[in-house]
Amino acid sequence: MNLQAHSLHKRYARGMTLVEVLIAATVIAVGLLGIASLQVNALQGANDARYRANATDVIASLADRLQANLAGVASYGNPIPTESCALASDGTLSTIERCAMSPDGPASVVSQCTQAEMAAYDLWEVNCSLQTSIPGAVLSITCPAPGCATMTPMTVNISWQTQNRNPDAATATENFILHDVVATILPGVPSL
Repeated sequence: MNLQAHSLHKRYARGMTLVEVLIAATVIAVGLLGIASLQVNALQGANDARYRANATDVIASLADRLQANLAGVASYGNPIPTESCALASDGTLSTIERCAMSPDGPASVVSQCTQAEMAAYDLWEVNCSLQTSIPGAVLSITCPAPGCATMTPMTVNISWQTQNRNPDAATATENFILHDVVATILPGVPSL
């Protein structure tokens, strides 16, 4: 009897079997995949939050520019300039480039900008800032009829798309998520 108990004890005290090792490895692998998925979702969420913050900053910058150019508010309803964001180093300067000149630049190319030209420059610079901070973003400004005016609400919309993280998306339209940041600016009323 003593010999039989001793042999049973010896058989069970040998260590882990291959099946136990495979089950443990599978459990660890599933856990690591879950952690990796959470990390990807956290990074995407942080990226979406950064884009929203950038869009809010661009809208705040536009509101400040509107307050500084109240006489040219009607020109902010015009289409957003899509000229290159890089200023030319030589050659003829466009209106946008002339309005972007600093006071210590060459005096021969600096001229007085009208309110409409300053509005075009503001829209150009805000759009360039937006394109560098949110890839593929679209800026739109709408005013109620008959157009933009002081003390008339302007609706500013910034939209962009990000890839859908849902692997079960069935169609091509579901592969992207549309994001919008919409704000109403009232030119002529001081912002807080």
